[in-house]
Order: sequence, then structure tokens, then C-alpha cells
Amino acid sequence: MITKEKNLEEEDSEEDILEEKNFQEKFKNFMENYRKNWVWVSIGGITMSTFFLWYIYFIDIISLLNAILFTIFFPLTVFFVYYARKSKHKFLLNKIMLIGCFGYGITIFKWLFACYILIYAPWAPFYEKLSEISRSVIILILMGAIYGIVAYILYRFGKKREWKIGPFYYG
Repeated sequence: MITKEKNLEEEDSEEDILEEKNFQEKFKNFMENYRKNWVWVSIGGITMSTFFLWYIYFIDIISLLNAILFTIFFPLTVFFVYYARKSKHKFLLNKIMLIGCFGYGITIFKWLFACYILIYAPWAPFYEKLSEISRSVIILILMGAIYGIVAYILYRFGKKREWKIGPFYYG
């Protein structure tokens, strides 16, 4: 009885191993096909995102300006990413991506959090003391300062990793 249970457990584990290998093979084949046909995948993604953007414009979720901007900038972003992968200026592009783009993305979240706590919340220390012009100037100064700090941290991080920011750019 015990040997039958052990045999059943071994068969189950062998089936799991075979399923895992089968999944890995399917994923490997999928990635090989993707690398060969990345143009068609990108065209499909751009087309679907364009339809989706204009759909949410027509049901009045985003404005016309946002729909036009995203329709233009999404294909440019896809083109830039593929150009960055194959460019001979990969080192410089990695620096720009790490410090410029990632730094800006991180800065936005920290900046919004700091502005809300210091200026815009009803309980904020500068809520009633500042005029609208003063708030705008302080927000711009605060964003510049936070971006400078984040850019320096990311510069040190990139220098430590020799500007290799991820496997996507080396694929």
C-alpha cells in the first residue's frame, strides 16, 4: 500500500516536471517568434492603443489634447526603445534613460507627495499663508530640488552598475 502511494507521488511529481519543461519550451518558442516578428507585435500594440485612446476620448474620459498627444507619443516611444536596443550609442542612451526618464518618473511621485503635504492639503503649514503665485514658484523650486537629488542618486547608482540598466536593452 505504501509503495503504491509513493509510486503515485513520484508519477505526479514527474508529470509536474514535464509540464514545467513543456511550459518553458513554449515560452522559449514564443520569445523566439517575438524576436523575429517584433515589428508586427509593435504595430498591433500601437494600433490597439490608438483605438483604445480614441474610444476613451469618445466616451468622454480624456480630453482631445490628451488623445492626440498619446496617439503621437506612444509610437515614438516604441520606436525609441527599439532604436536604443540596436544603437551604437547605447551607453549614452542608458545614461539618458536612467537619469533623465527614470529620475523624472521618481521625482513626480515625490514631488506630488511633498506638495500635497506642504502646500495643498487643508492642514498643510503653507496652505493659507501663500498666494497662488507664491505656490507656483515654490512648487517649481521644489520640483527642481527633488529632481536634482534623485538625478544624483541615480547617477551614482548607474555608475556603480556600469550603466547597465536592464536586460531589455541588451536583448
